[in-house]
Amino acid sequence: TATPANPTPGHDSKTYQWQRNNVNIPGATTDTYSVVGATLSNAGTYRCLVRNASGVTATSVGTLVSVLTPPTITTPPVNQAAVYDDTVTFKVVAAGSPALKYQWRKDTVLLTGKTAATLTLTLVNDLSVGSYTCDVTNEVGTVTSAGGTLTVDFAPSPLYTKMSPPQARKTEKVRILGDGLSYTKEVFFGTTKATFLIESDATLLVTVPNLVFPQAAPAPIRVVTKGGEFNTDPFTLTDPFLPPNDFPINATIITGVQPTVAGTNVGLTASAGEFPRRTGWFSWVAPATATGTYGAQVTGVSQDSRTFDVMVYIYSGPVGGPYVFQASADDFPGQGFDRAEAVFTVTPGTEYLFMIGGYPWSGTGLQNYTDQGFFSMAVVKPPVTVTDPASDFEAEEGFVMNQSIVGQSDWQGQGDVSAAIVASVNETEDQQLQLGGVTSEEGVVIWRSSTSEVSGSLLVSADVSFDTEAGTSHDQFSWTLYDKQKEPIGALFFNQVDGSILAVLSDGTVVTSSQHFGNTGTYRLDIQISEGSSKWSVKLDGVAIFDDLPLPAGVEFGDISAGWVPGHYGAPAKMLIDGFEVKSE
Repeated sequence: TATPANPTPGHDSKTYQWQRNNVNIPGATTDTYSVVGATLSNAGTYRCLVRNASGVTATSVGTLVSVLTPPTITTPPVNQAAVYDDTVTFKVVAAGSPALKYQWRKDTVLLTGKTAATLTLTLVNDLSVGSYTCDVTNEVGTVTSAGGTLTVDFAPSPLYTKMSPPQARKTEKVRILGDGLSYTKEVFFGTTKATFLIESDATLLVTVPNLVFPQAAPAPIRVVTKGGEFNTDPFTLTDPFLPPNDFPINATIITGVQPTVAGTNVGLTASAGEFPRRTGWFSWVAPATATGTYGAQVTGVSQDSRTFDVMVYIYSGPVGGPYVFQASADDFPGQGFDRAEAVFTVTPGTEYLFMIGGYPWSGTGLQNYTDQGFFSMAVVKPPVTVTDPASDFEAEEGFVMNQSIVGQSDWQGQGDVSAAIVASVNETEDQQLQLGGVTSEEGVVIWRSSTSEVSGSLLVSADVSFDTEAGTSHDQFSWTLYDKQKEPIGALFFNQVDGSILAVLSDGTVVTSSQHFGNTGTYRLDIQISEGSSKWSVKLDGVAIFDDLPLPAGVEFGDISAGWVPGHYGAPAKMLIDGFEVKSE
């Protein structure tokens, strides 16, 4: 109950109007205001406006009213089943005022130091089995949640079915099919460890490591899971300068939506009855969220004043057949012989094969066309607008080798900008953006200023790789999202200590992905930002590692930065970036 203290001198006739947070309270027009059964929604600052018969108004001093409520459990911990060495997280959601404190217990025994709303258990085993409860306390009272039971069992033995393609070049992808693959721990080509992503319990996407060509003989890939291990059929490492995808069974795997891949049919066999001649094959599995119409866009690269007249045919798989024709295209209307786009309707999870080649020109007047050449290809969901053009950090784009990226082509930075340079891994490779890899006390953060001009539903993409073995460095690499006011609204961290991937939300909540990254291949990183739904998601090589992470309501996207924080332990690590682009959908 509130009462104003003698607010107006003079006439006895007065009117009253109570306010909460400067808003009139309907019906609160007497000299006292009372709330029966107050709840949290009644908290706020109260004041009274008093007017006398002469029209003089006075306002009482505002009084802050806090409503104290004991803790209540909104969502208790849920039961969980895990396998040995898993990481398990229990969570409790509670309400109450003032601030809540948490204390976890296992089988009623207090767990020292476990005082957050979430409880994370690593490397679970028989001793981890039990019931986990949480005591939630504030000044008003204490409540104990219902228990979440943890059971721990052995992982199932893995089952191998097949792999494709059976041959590929280093850094290309191999898909292994079977069962129990979600428990995969390591993948080896001989003694060389490979990077992999778990697409599902039945599929594993493996990156061919940087092996030395030629290999002694085809050899199986060894897959180690928590439930056992197996060897695949023999895998053949092919010449890094020749395309390996001459036939459908050897189709090169492409992943995700919208990344551009380079290809060629130079040196491929002109098979009898094959039209167009000298065709290369690519395999693409439609994402689980894919719906509607997609396009396969192919652009030929002219050489020696000769136009590479490309064609594309699309079939639904799987690799090995049977194949069902879906669409084809030759010339792109109004844009010349060197472009083609085949449009097709996708079914989520379906494998599609793209056959790309050149039209066999011959005869008088057609000498300027060729059926062999190089091309770029992308699977896109139209319409797509390139808001921030792709940057490959090449000399022809104006980038200068061995100099800081800051000050080049709209790139800005903070910290030790000498730790962000345009570099090349060796003399024969293209230029890339390198973060880290040098001795530095403060690290560096960089961003491209033109990115701040975009809005709506966005896709930020880049090819990223890491140069150091996880565990030999304590460095951290990050990608951070900002709003228009330059406040961070989300961040993605790659931890060199254990290969873990973490997302940090705007409220400080940390979410850990079940996937891990390695240092033996290049990933296509896709960060999808939707202002309309206030969500963001992350994919690596088309595999979702974070889905529908929350953004602050009504946020307007400002910028995205890449950063390196040195761990000052072991040799400094590098993150290499190429093909950076921002697209608005």
